[in-house]
Amino acid sequence: MYTDEMKCLDKKYHQCLKKVIIAQIKELATKEDAQKMIDALNKLEDSVLTLYWDLYNREDYGVIGRGVNDAALGRYYEYLLSDIINFKYISTY
Repeated sequence: MYTDEMKCLDKKYHQCLKKVIIAQIKELATKEDAQKMIDALNKLEDSVLTLYWDLYNREDYGVIGRGVNDAALGRYYEYLLSDIINFKYISTY
């Protein structure tokens, strides 16, 4: 069952992924390029959280509706981290 605790854990999860993504970005890019990517990452976060919040909370869908945005952001970050890992792999050849 999805609870407020799960929403908090989803947020911790996506913020953990974000820290890893930022560390990877800083490792592979110049300081200026890394900052551009981090700024874009922050915009992505704001956009995903807002879009899913507005989508699911126009009416009261309960705790599940309130948690969709954090769960969705985690999935976006998983995909993005996978892309960064793939980029690092192919850029070594």
